[in-house]
Amino acid sequence: MGKLRKYGIIFLVLLMALAAAPMAMAATATEIGQGNIGDLFMAEGDYILSEDIVLSGTTKAIELSKDIKVTLDLNGHTISADTSTYRNLRNDPKDYGSIIYATSGDITIKDGVGGGKIWDTSAAEYSKHNDGVIRVEKGTHLTIEKAIIEVKEGIGITTYDDGTRVTFKDGEIKVEYGFGIGTNGSSITEPGSGIYVEGGTITVASADSAAIYHPSSGTLNISGGTLSAADGIQVKAGRVIITGGTITATGKHNVPPDGKFSGGGTNELGNALSLISHKNYKGQSMDVKISGSAMLIAEHADAIGVYVNSGDESHVDSFVITGGTYSSDPSAYVESPYVVKQVEGKYVVALAGVAVTPTAAELVLGLTPTAKLTASSDTKETFTWSSKNDDVVTVDNSGNITAVGAGTADVTATGATSKSVGTCVVTVRAATPVSVTPSKMELNIGATGKATAKYDAKDSITWESSDTAVATVKDGTVTAVKAGIAVITAKGSKTSAACTVTVTDPAAPDPVTPTPAPVDAGTVDKENNPVNKEEGKPENVEAATPAITEATEEGKAAVVSATKIEEKNLVATADGKLTISPVLAKSALEEVISADATVAPKNVVLLPIVKAAVTANNVAALAFTMTGEQLGAEENTVAGDVKVIKVLADGKGGQFSYASAAADYADKTFTLKDADGKSLALTDKVAKASTYTLVVFVADNGDFDLDATAGSVIDPVAVATNAATEPKSGGSSSGCNGGFGALALLAFAVLPFIRREKR
Repeated sequence: MGKLRKYGIIFLVLLMALAAAPMAMAATATEIGQGNIGDLFMAEGDYILSEDIVLSGTTKAIELSKDIKVTLDLNGHTISADTSTYRNLRNDPKDYGSIIYATSGDITIKDGVGGGKIWDTSAAEYSKHNDGVIRVEKGTHLTIEKAIIEVKEGIGITTYDDGTRVTFKDGEIKVEYGFGIGTNGSSITEPGSGIYVEGGTITVASADSAAIYHPSSGTLNISGGTLSAADGIQVKAGRVIITGGTITATGKHNVPPDGKFSGGGTNELGNALSLISHKNYKGQSMDVKISGSAMLIAEHADAIGVYVNSGDESHVDSFVITGGTYSSDPSAYVESPYVVKQVEGKYVVALAGVAVTPTAAELVLGLTPTAKLTASSDTKETFTWSSKNDDVVTVDNSGNITAVGAGTADVTATGATSKSVGTCVVTVRAATPVSVTPSKMELNIGATGKATAKYDAKDSITWESSDTAVATVKDGTVTAVKAGIAVITAKGSKTSAACTVTVTDPAAPDPVTPTPAPVDAGTVDKENNPVNKEEGKPENVEAATPAITEATEEGKAAVVSATKIEEKNLVATADGKLTISPVLAKSALEEVISADATVAPKNVVLLPIVKAAVTANNVAALAFTMTGEQLGAEENTVAGDVKVIKVLADGKGGQFSYASAAADYADKTFTLKDADGKSLALTDKVAKASTYTLVVFVADNGDFDLDATAGSVIDPVAVATNAATEPKSGGSSSGCNGGFGALALLAFAVLPFIRREKR
């Protein structure tokens, strides 16, 4: 334990030493007080005030004349002086009327505490101390990170166009009369000079004053901050770039009738930005660019004033406005593709905008697949149209859009001149097919019933009866007229759905054949068809994928063409699928009943018409999923009670035989399989709540293939269900059953389209 304590103490000491090392290595700022003010800026490094400093005629200006880099932290303190007491009008450099005077080097002034100030306390008139509270020249770089610079009459910062650079990031310049920042010189001496205002505030209170006075070459760049004076900025030369900040002119517009005013210093113009061409500054051009979020406000005059004074030559070589907000209309300086818009009483310059109408559109495949978009611009220009996803929607050169596939895509219009982009968000969806409830209806003569249709919001429907002599319909209300079968159809633009209506005469009911009604059976693709797993099935038996045919005009026409079934004998199911007419199905069923007394159905259902491809001349195995309830099962129903009937085009019928073993699969047979894929024996029960797979076998080019095209099968199937019989005493649910019981599964196979495939 002793050793552990010892090592622990050593480790702790090492940690403390490491933590202290950075502090030891960090440079320490030199503290400056009244007693050692003469040491300020004598060497490169950081300085920090320890107290307020008052300069006198003895100390005079704080000077930097060395090419060194220094930083001064005001630390919440003030450096003050009455510069009028020591300003030498003979311009001896030491006696300039400034608190800080630099002719070289790089100075950064900051205030880590806040409230730090450089203050000229003089109350003398402007002409007695206009050298600037801070004066920099001869290539000096000055950065004000944060400070208060204050003078009653004078200039906050004076700079020259000799490579000197002033950056004002934050803080305040407060002047009663004079300039916040001013340059000096009327001739170009060295390019590269600059004033950069990034933030803070510059306030000059009196008339005939400016926040910034720029009569010489170099760059004036304003990207932020708040400037307020009688005249915002007065420029007589140089490059002006304004991208941000707020410039406010509070003064009057006092210009003589002849438009001429004094050549030196500022003038009472009242503009946020004044560009003054004067003969004394001949040869010094002005290039101006205003953009971004700049705000120029004049309370009593135009926001921008351009003047040619004391001479007839304009020195403004270029003036471009591409952004900003103004108190007056700057259109004279704005060119296409930029425009001026009035917003809340102000004038805003922006790139001409492009708008697309509508901004959002919905296309419905098969219903409203096209639409027209329009584009507009704030300026006169043409447009280029484009879709971000041509798999969803396409657009032509005129803005016409066409749906391609479900999804969402932006359609844009791009201005040829402005390059601005307008967008419409286009949503493409599949149409909601028409559906009808109930799927079947039984009425006595004279009675009425109500069929209800659901359909797409972009669609509309009409109601039709297949046989108005049996039943009529108006707005979904069905009226029974005479005994028979009628299909009541809700017909939409592309899809239809129907209700099968059986009208009964109570005085003479049909004792034999129930009305076939459509059922919503599922389909099984060829990959999942259970016959694939069975051994012993004939080589020519091939699983095929049954594709349900939608109840559209196109779907109906395809079936008519392939099978020769009359169009009137093709009807819609309640959920919009195509099936065989119950009238034709009943005709086929009655023919089968007349030939086979064991077929005495209590219930008949119709499967939707399906289409499948199969190798030419092979036997297609078409699989459907159905519940026992859909099969018409009762408590004692067995597989032998299920009969599948083929409905032929002429209304005649044929019967499929049952095959419980794979070896027996052949044309005109069917089988029922349980959830495990096992075929039921004829005596196996069919439970109402269970799900089964019904597989029908149709040979390409066989008797049950109505489609003349080799390799294509179309198969409407009806399931006819006899009433279940009571089991005999001692009977079993398996073994031989003396005949197919009560369930006749009418497989109205409108013979599968079997499309030939090369071996």
